[in-house]
Amino acid sequence: MKILIIGMGFAGKAYYESLSYLKNNNGNKITLAYYSNKQENVNITYYESLDVSLKDYKPDMIIVAVNDIYHINILQKLKNFEGIILCEKPFVSNSEELNLALDFLNTEKQTIILSTVIRFSLATQKLKHFIESNNLSIKRINFVWKKNRINDFRPTVGVISEIIHPLDTLEWLFNDKIKVVSSIITNSNFSVKRDKYIPDSIFLSGKLSDGIITGYSSFTSLNVERSIDVVLKDLISHDHYYVKLSYDSPNWFEDTLHIYKEKKENKLKLQTLIV
Repeated sequence: MKILIIGMGFAGKAYYESLSYLKNNNGNKITLAYYSNKQENVNITYYESLDVSLKDYKPDMIIVAVNDIYHINILQKLKNFEGIILCEKPFVSNSEELNLALDFLNTEKQTIILSTVIRFSLATQKLKHFIESNNLSIKRINFVWKKNRINDFRPTVGVISEIIHPLDTLEWLFNDKIKVVSSIITNSNFSVKRDKYIPDSIFLSGKLSDGIITGYSSFTSLNVERSIDVVLKDLISHDHYYVKLSYDSPNWFEDTLHIYKEKKENKLKLQTLIV
C-alpha cells in the first residue's frame, strides 16, 4: 500500500513513526511519502507540491494531518482522488464547511475515515469490554477535557477539536448518539491572531441513552486534564459502578481506568475492579 501523509507536524510525525514501525517489524508492504509546506528530517520521499505527489506517487491512501483549520482546503483538493482518506479530527470547522464537503466528496470512490484516537486507548478498550460483558444502564456521565492553547503558534478552529474526543469516545463506548440539550460557548482571541475570536471553551449538557451527561472542554486551561466519570447501574443486581477514565496523565499517552463497585452495606464501600 502506498500512503501519502499530508502535513508533517506533531500528528504527521506520529503517523510516520507508527507506519514505519509496522513496515519494518511486521513485514507489511507499505510505502510512505509526504507532502508538507517544508521538508522535515524524516527518511521518506518528500513532495513540495500536492498535485505532483498525487500525479507521480499515486497513493492508495492519504492521511490528512495538517492543522485543523486547513482540512477543508485539503479535502477540496482531493475531490478527484480515488482511495482511502484518513483525516485528523475534526473533519471540518463548522456546518457550512461540512455541507461544502458533502457536495464535493466522492463517497462512491473514496473511503473516508475520521481519526479519533481516544477510542483506541487500552483504558477505553477495557471499559468497552466491561460494558459489553455486563447488563448495565447509564445513570450519570461527566467529562472534563482541557489544555492550554493560549499564544500557541498553530492555527486552529477552536475548542471543537478538543471536545470531539470525549464525545466520540462516549458514543463509541455505548453505541448511541449524544443528544445535546444545552450548550454555552465562550469565544475569545486566545490564539496568536488577536483580531480573530474563536471558541475557546464549551460547557454542554445532554442525554446518552437513559443517562444524563454534562461536560466541559477548554483551550484556556493552565493544566492538561482529560477525564471521564461514569456511574453505571447493574440492571440485575442493582449495584452501582463508578468509573474513572483518565488520559494523558501523569504523562502523555499514559491512560488509566478505575472501576469501583458499590456494596450494599449501610455505608458506601468501594472495591477496585480494574486499574
